[in-house]
Amino acid sequence: MHKPDPAAAARSIAAIWRIESAKVVARVARITHDLGLAEDCAQDALVAALEHWPELGIPERPGAWLMTAAKRRVLDQLRHRKLAEPRHVQLGHETDLQHAIAAREFSEMIDARLDDNIGDDLLRRPSPPATLAPPAPRSPTGRASPRCTTR
Repeated sequence: MHKPDPAAAARSIAAIWRIESAKVVARVARITHDLGLAEDCAQDALVAALEHWPELGIPERPGAWLMTAAKRRVLDQLRHRKLAEPRHVQLGHETDLQHAIAAREFSEMIDARLDDNIGDDLLRRPSPPATLAPPAPRSPTGRASPRCTTR
């Protein structure tokens, strides 16, 4: 490994990335059969190179270094997915069960409210007395007008 100055290291890393990125993505895509995951892992390898190479120097075989970093990242991703999948299935079943319980409880609550006795007393209450005076007529302006009688 040789250790160039930071500006030269950045230019070198950019040049190496332009040369090697397509190869790294293609090789990782062959492993994963998932181009998106392959591109993500290749980008993660570039980030690792940008973090390590300016301090440690550029390796003798930078393409191999990028490929190794990308492969390790994809293996970590695949391992994580394999371990997380059963937990996701379990959480899905728990969520479905909670939804079914909540829907049943809501349905029972609605049925209970519909079956409530609304109180016959309310239905038997007499209507308001007819002796109340009708409301005063209103003018087009919305003000109450005095009652004028001709008597």
